[in-house]
Amino acid sequence: MQTLMMLVRRNMRMYLSNRSGVFSSLFSMIIILLLNAVFLGSVNENYLAEFIILEENQAQYIIGSWLMAGIMIVNVVTVTMSTLSLMVEDEEKHKLAAFLVTPIHRTTLTLSYIIAACVNAFLLSIATFIFSQLYLYISCESLLSLSAALKICGVILIAIFSMVTLFVCVTILVHNMGTFSAISGTVGTLIGFIAGIYLPMGSLSENIQNVLKTFPVLYGAALVRQIYTEEAVADAFKTLPVEAMKGYKEYMGITIKWGAEEVSMLQGLFILFGSGIIFTVIAIILLKCKKASDR
Repeated sequence: MQTLMMLVRRNMRMYLSNRSGVFSSLFSMIIILLLNAVFLGSVNENYLAEFIILEENQAQYIIGSWLMAGIMIVNVVTVTMSTLSLMVEDEEKHKLAAFLVTPIHRTTLTLSYIIAACVNAFLLSIATFIFSQLYLYISCESLLSLSAALKICGVILIAIFSMVTLFVCVTILVHNMGTFSAISGTVGTLIGFIAGIYLPMGSLSENIQNVLKTFPVLYGAALVRQIYTEEAVADAFKTLPVEAMKGYKEYMGITIKWGAEEVSMLQGLFILFGSGIIFTVIAIILLKCKKASDR
């Protein structure tokens, strides 16, 4: 256990001390914020205006909450991948081989990367949450309640579990930083689309929506959005029929539907956690195959 904790601290320190690595993992968030400032903000306000006409402050509260929720999930993905890149880097620089000639087992080494990725992703998520609250307070003088904040922490933890186990499977299969950087760049580019930030779900064709619904990250984004926007949306649509509010939530990816059935929060959590379990099993199988190939 002591060896594991030492390795975890080493992996966390390697990531956090690499300023360029931290910046690159937060680059997608910066791009989203810039796009929102340039045109996404007004586009999303136009989407909202198709359902209801609100005062500017109310509209900003809803759109800002929706945006910050998406950014939190994006950061979970990018920080996770950036931390796990250390596993590939260690293998490429033969540091992994040096570890393996000691009594340290490969399972312990792999677990140290996983725990470090989980902790780093959660720490950066907390920082992102604080930033989001400052953003919402400055832009529309609104803050989430303590109970909402705790719910978000719970959802983020499960989302981190799902994303870390997924990318561990990818990392085990990759053996050089060039390939991993290409994968990371592709994921960083596409994550805004997959999470339904650049284009709301309702603006996409049914076939594309069905494809996106196969990605667990979309359910993580929807769950966080539900908590972030719950108060703002309920207050804005309180004088309108329930169908109007449901229509807006579905259009903006705050809720996800399979057929005519809306995916509940419990079902969304089950999808995230269940996918994490599946990826864990796959990672264990891949790890055993890798051990056999090393012999």
